Amino acid sequence: MNLHKQLMEFYAISNEIDAFFTQLAIQSGLSVSAHWTLYFIRQSQNGCTQKSICKQWSMSKQTVNSALKVLNKKGMITLHPSEVDRRSKQIQLTPEGEAFAKKHLDVIFVAEEKTFMELSESSRTALIQGSKDYLNALRKNLADILQKQEYEKTRSNL
Repeated sequence: MNLHKQLMEFYAISNEIDAFFTQLAIQSGLSVSAHWTLYFIRQSQNGCTQKSICKQWSMSKQTVNSALKVLNKKGMITLHPSEVDRRSKQIQLTPEGEAFAKKHLDVIFVAEEKTFMELSESSRTALIQGSKDYLNALRKNLADILQKQEYEKTRSNL
């Protein structure tokens, strides 16, 4: 398979995974950002912060804040001042949030873990490492190309 076809297949699979999770979010009645926010809160044993959600999912502070407002309004989460940093809020599931998560998220967790365990250890490791390597190289190469273009643009203006 040539390089272009491999790249297109990689992106098609990535987009299909995103579409799959988008559909799960919609079926649960949440936006994608609220779904991923609740997903992370559910996975966090002792609650979490907005900052930790932003870092995990690479979502903006504004996006996570909006998702938290929706989840709070629906009675799924509570926000308490953090004991470590008063500017930060500790986020926890309410009993309603726990019930929602049991119905809509726990089944996903089970399916994800079962699916990942069906892959060999080497396939799991290669999937993770290959994805990291690709992202890091893409960032570097795009930055290099943009820097070169800016240099050439500046040079041609002299």
